[in-house]
Amino acid sequence: MTSARRSLGGTGIVAVAALLMALPAGCDQSPSPSSGSAAQSSAQQTEETATAPAPEESSPATADGQASGIVFAALQGSSWIVAAIAPATGATTYEATFSPTDDDVRLDASFRQMTGGGPLAERALFSPDLRRAVALRMMADGSEHVGWIDRDGTFTDVTAANTTENGFASTFRDDTPSFGPDGAFYFARREPDGSGWKTDPTIWRLTGSEPGGAVSVEKLDDVNYYVDATSDVEPLCAGCSPFRTTGDPNLGAYRVTDFLDGDEYLSTDTDHAMVYRSPVKPKQDTSLMDWGTDGTPLIPETNRTVWAPVADPQGGQVAFLSTAVDQGPTVPPELYIVDARGGTPRLVPTGPGPLGGANPTLLTWL
Repeated sequence: MTSARRSLGGTGIVAVAALLMALPAGCDQSPSPSSGSAAQSSAQQTEETATAPAPEESSPATADGQASGIVFAALQGSSWIVAAIAPATGATTYEATFSPTDDDVRLDASFRQMTGGGPLAERALFSPDLRRAVALRMMADGSEHVGWIDRDGTFTDVTAANTTENGFASTFRDDTPSFGPDGAFYFARREPDGSGWKTDPTIWRLTGSEPGGAVSVEKLDDVNYYVDATSDVEPLCAGCSPFRTTGDPNLGAYRVTDFLDGDEYLSTDTDHAMVYRSPVKPKQDTSLMDWGTDGTPLIPETNRTVWAPVADPQGGQVAFLSTAVDQGPTVPPELYIVDARGGTPRLVPTGPGPLGGANPTLLTWL
């Protein structure tokens, strides 16, 4: 395991991400088995009753402000909670609460839906230091402005800061904000053609936190995008899953939830019933239909549902979430750890609170 993998801006961590909501992306991998569509998640934000009340934010787990442990995110009421769970004891450190202070601002996860979900996509919804979360401002004309909210809920409008009023010019729409592994803020800018379909965008990048400094970096020939492990912008067709690379642009896989190292990755099957470790492959030897099921099963066969497997910093253990098949959506999932070579999973005693809320998911293990 390389040290770069476990820095929040390193290989295999497409910027610690989290949160959820709304482009018709069409990837067939759901963010979590119980999440439903991103659009439904957005609509339900103010309607869902949290399983546990949102806790007070505590001090970061380490002096530099980065989380330490198994990091997860969950929607509790109208807020997103990011926390870290100690793998040995289940003790929880609440890292951040993201809750918009303005009624016209909502947290956004269109990037997650667009790229197929799972921890790598979830991480892109947060800045690497866990101090900003991607968000949208809903404008009176029906358009959206992209930006982020910080921990006190203040929205920074990147669209407004990068718009020039120059008279007769094409209109544009910004969407799909994300954070790259380099910590930069990315978004897609499109010129609508009146068809109602997404047009091929130009991708913009903002380095730093001053909203007016975004620059155009690449015009794409496909409607979607993602930012790979080396912070290169890659085009992504509608309905396609991204080929996630290990840092080598030719090596990786399609249904990656996390990389164990430069040679193997974690994934689940289509039914979310099994966790696999599988070897990375050259891109020319892979298919959009690959699910990693030609790899090594890590847990016993059961009728349970499993999702969001992530590896520890040394690549020796794997954490994942699981529910019983008859478990209702208001019951928090359980957190398990299994040896990366396979075996019987160990339940982490988190109690009822930490994993409560809608759409809980693991982001990474630090």
